[in-house]
Amino acid sequence: MSGPTDPAEAHFDKGSWGWDLSQWRKLPLVFGYTDRWVEQQSDLNADAGTNSLQTVAVPSGYVYRVDCIVTMNVDKVVTQLKRVVGGGVEVEIAVDLAAGAATHISLFPVGLWLKVGDYVKVYFLDCNAGDDLYLEVWGIKMAIAE
Repeated sequence: MSGPTDPAEAHFDKGSWGWDLSQWRKLPLVFGYTDRWVEQQSDLNADAGTNSLQTVAVPSGYVYRVDCIVTMNVDKVVTQLKRVVGGGVEVEIAVDLAAGAATHISLFPVGLWLKVGDYVKVYFLDCNAGDDLYLEVWGIKMAIAE
């Protein structure tokens, strides 16, 4: 593998090469904390029946880790389905049967990694028209080099 030999070369200023005591090698992706991820979505006038709330999809250049998901229907006891969505596939991570009205239902810790385009989605089943629904997510986001 060839690599830069002069520390003044452009690769060094981006931190993409490192010395392994025998030669310069391309470093793996740098992976670390950038900022916390806090998001709240709500529907303060839900339709009767099944409703859903979802986070904004992870943007290009980031990965997110979900550490806590909190959901609530302020007005009625309903079943809640918590899922993560990636590549068009929904994966169920929790089902809260008969989640109490005005009760925060928490899923913690989660520890799921989301990449570009992935998001968290929650279904609220058997809602009444006008119910107030909430989805809150807490985690971390990391900028990555693409």
